Amino acid sequence: MVNPHTTLLKCCADSMIWLKIDKNICLNDLDLYICAIYMPPDKNVFYRKYDIDVFDILQENIEHYSTLGTVAVIGDLNGRVGLKADNIVNDTLDKELINSISFIDYVNDSNICNRKSEDIKPPNSFGQRILQLCQSGLRICNGRFGTDSGKITFNNKNGSSVIDYLLFTHSEMFNCLKSFYVEPFNMYSCHAPIVVELYLKGNNQSYGQCHCNKTKFNVFNWNEGSEDDIRSKLILNTQKFDDLLVNFDENSDIDTCVERLNNLLTDIYEQYTKSEVTFKEQCESCENGDKVHKSNADKPWFTDECKTLYIQYQNALDSFNKYRSDENRINFNLAKQKYKWCETRLKRHYKNQRGNMLSSLRKKNPKRFYKNFKKRKKRVINNISLNQFEEHFKKLMSKPPDVNVGTSDTPETVFEELDLPFTEKELDSCIKKLKRDKSTGYDDIMNEYILFGKTLLKPVLCKLFNNILCSGNFPEIWVKCILIPIFKKGNPDDPGNYRGISLVSHLGKLFTSLINSRLITWCKINNTLTDAQFGFRPGYGTSGAIFCLHSLISKSLRKGKRLYCCFIDYIKAFDSVFHVKLWLRLVRCGVTGKLLTVIKSMYSKLKTCIKCNGKISDFLIVILA
Repeated sequence: MVNPHTTLLKCCADSMIWLKIDKNICLNDLDLYICAIYMPPDKNVFYRKYDIDVFDILQENIEHYSTLGTVAVIGDLNGRVGLKADNIVNDTLDKELINSISFIDYVNDSNICNRKSEDIKPPNSFGQRILQLCQSGLRICNGRFGTDSGKITFNNKNGSSVIDYLLFTHSEMFNCLKSFYVEPFNMYSCHAPIVVELYLKGNNQSYGQCHCNKTKFNVFNWNEGSEDDIRSKLILNTQKFDDLLVNFDENSDIDTCVERLNNLLTDIYEQYTKSEVTFKEQCESCENGDKVHKSNADKPWFTDECKTLYIQYQNALDSFNKYRSDENRINFNLAKQKYKWCETRLKRHYKNQRGNMLSSLRKKNPKRFYKNFKKRKKRVINNISLNQFEEHFKKLMSKPPDVNVGTSDTPETVFEELDLPFTEKELDSCIKKLKRDKSTGYDDIMNEYILFGKTLLKPVLCKLFNNILCSGNFPEIWVKCILIPIFKKGNPDDPGNYRGISLVSHLGKLFTSLINSRLITWCKINNTLTDAQFGFRPGYGTSGAIFCLHSLISKSLRKGKRLYCCFIDYIKAFDSVFHVKLWLRLVRCGVTGKLLTVIKSMYSKLKTCIKCNGKISDFLIVILA
């Protein structure tokens, strides 16, 4: 059952499918049997595989279903009938003779008009077989429903013709068919689409009408093919980077400085990385009811040469659709051939490069190599709205905890090395750790912008970061993050089963990585961290913790002693971290001054918005997490 009114009956020889539309929605109160068919060309390998005559099978099916209701055959029959009659011309009888044979249910062809077609060539062998099918009571609809129904349906370099047809029971043709026409040729096929509209009961109910919600948003992807153009543009804008370096001083407004830097990076990179994506949430009328992403980004092999040929191909197609002359047809096929050749050549070259790159990665960087073959997780379908996610995370992050903060003891020692200006060496070390192919934050700045323009950006960023450290004022745009709900486990319709992943500014992350790197070095020198801490420390991990536990178990077994282990898993641990407690802990450890001020500034302004199904909520103030 395809839907409540349509039934799939059978498939024959991999070339035809029979469907039944229930008589309850047909105006003539008869079941409608539709055959969607592709007739393989003569001398095709198909006939060696099956050793059958598809026309004979089709003829038998038509005769069978004609006794049960109305029959329609639609598809590529690979035959040309030209203007040869498919009906009985001048099919009229004397009135007295008609009265004398009234017991015979005979419908003549007097109400069938002659066909009009752009294809005036004589019938070929398959065309003769199509005309034989018409002896079963079917008639060709091409050319009988206005000018557009008689247009050619196939075109290639060898010629053009009508080979895609709609055959319909002649007695019900005008009772059941509302319209039939051939659409203009497009760039996806050498066949022109044919459109059929039926009269059905309850047409005012808009069967199959789409009410999908579509949301457009921008995505950013690094295109390695544009690196030469980006490099040239960076060189042209060298003076602008120098101007930024001169204008950045301790008295400059931090937010203005960051905005100017973002605008400069956007002007240079965005045209090579930005593309528009349409997020389509399908309605109940659509087939699968799931969500579809459609990207308008160019393919990696799509060069300027290919784009020029594509435009020429498109213009030639438009000219051919407007006026079907031989000259326009030849120009159209030549433009199509040039474009296809260019596309095939560039695609092959790209695939060869891609293969060579993967071969190199397999030896030099296995992790990145196997990442290309990583299976994608199945999309989780839920019924949670954006407002529900917003309310859930608002309760989670914006409610201050009822805890005793306590008092902070001022440390006896203040570590001045924590407040020293950042150096370009420290910055360079952090830039090298940046990862590619990461989603952008609210400011739409990619890590690749920083990595590719490192030479020009390093002095500017170093001065900007030191100004932020001195002023203790964290930029407003860096505290704005986008939160993506990621399903963990359990009921997918429960917002509590989703973990929030924040997409933050990569420039802001680079600045915080400098702070983190300095704190880790300081902790190591001053032995601030205990050996029992394995998390968030370079060189430590779960394997080390497992080794320690295994050693303790072995020791206890050896000495015949009991060992009690307690494993604690905190629910939503990261979502319930109270910031004030962290400041107190840092102060007690000796972290004060400029470094603590800028950390507190960052968390005091923290805002997040929820992104779901391509839509973004209002910003929420974050107190926890």
